[in-house]
Amino acid sequence: MFVDFLNTLSSQSVSLFQSGYTYTDLLLNSIHQYTETYPIGFAGIFLIISIIGCFFGYKYTKIFTAICSFIAGAIIGILFSVCFLNVPDGIAILCGFIGGLLLSFITSIKTEFGTFILCFSLAFTLAIRYIPMNSNTEFIMCVCFALIIGALSTKFKQKAIIITTAVVFGNIAAKSLIIISPYIGLSFFYETYARLVSFIVLAALGCAFQFYMIDYEAKKKSAKK
Repeated sequence: MFVDFLNTLSSQSVSLFQSGYTYTDLLLNSIHQYTETYPIGFAGIFLIISIIGCFFGYKYTKIFTAICSFIAGAIIGILFSVCFLNVPDGIAILCGFIGGLLLSFITSIKTEFGTFILCFSLAFTLAIRYIPMNSNTEFIMCVCFALIIGALSTKFKQKAIIITTAVVFGNIAAKSLIIISPYIGLSFFYETYARLVSFIVLAALGCAFQFYMIDYEAKKKSAKK
């Protein structure tokens, strides 16, 4: 009985990872298709959001946590409904919407869990940017990397949020600048070193600014006392 249970659990886990890889790959292809169709519009939106996240990620932790929680909950809801319930696409989308709302509500109450979801989601986003999604193995590697970052965030909350938001959003901002650069006369951004330098500079400035603001707010509060 127990062996059968383990075998069933193992097969369902493999199915879940396979579905996770399939839906992640489909989502990435859809995003790529839309961004290729409307490059300036999407790049501009991503640039604004990523700059805010890079320099004010910790300040707006609740907002970014709510967004990441809803997206993560929606994906989990869809995967669960498809893998274990085998429901039609319409019901799967509804399950995803409910899952997103439910996870957002839970993370708004359990802040430590919210920190984990935020850092996990951002780390996963960074991982799929640099690890080619060619098979289940790469998908599992991305999940494991995100789990490690998420676990560290529960112990080093403030530092983890600042570093993760600065690095991930800095990376997105650098990518957005590359897309926009030809339209604003900055073609040198297409050089490989320029991409890397812009990413490093944005991430470093984002970390430095956020740590400075935390220290400034702490001194301001202590001065009032």
